[in-house]
Amino acid sequence: MMTIFNIINARKLGDKEYNIFSNFFNNGYFFIILFLITFGQFWIVQNGGMLMRVTSLDKEQFLICAVLGALTLPWGILIKFALPSNYFEKFQINEEEMKEEEASSSIVGSIRKSSSFKDSFKSSSSKGLIN
Repeated sequence: MMTIFNIINARKLGDKEYNIFSNFFNNGYFFIILFLITFGQFWIVQNGGMLMRVTSLDKEQFLICAVLGALTLPWGILIKFALPSNYFEKFQINEEEMKEEEASSSIVGSIRKSSSFKDSFKSSSSKGLIN
């Protein structure tokens, strides 16, 4: 539940943006994603069982989780008051482009080198293995 409320909290990241509910209903995609995450988490907890290693919650436990999750909303406001974003400017990380040698030896580079699924699909279909 904390994830759901944290998503709402993360809508406004500016120093002076304390009202996380301003323009809340302006983005339909936000609600679709929020609903899918909420439904997915609820379904996994209630029906995941041994596969997900969870036990279902009763109404009281679910309410406790919702209250604890909702506490992240005022916590987000407190963090904005206590730690303004200019505090974090001294913790910047210098990012550099990867050199060609580094990119080719990375995990993503090795995946790009190997034949893609699309290429293997084409070769299978040309051999008559897939109709």
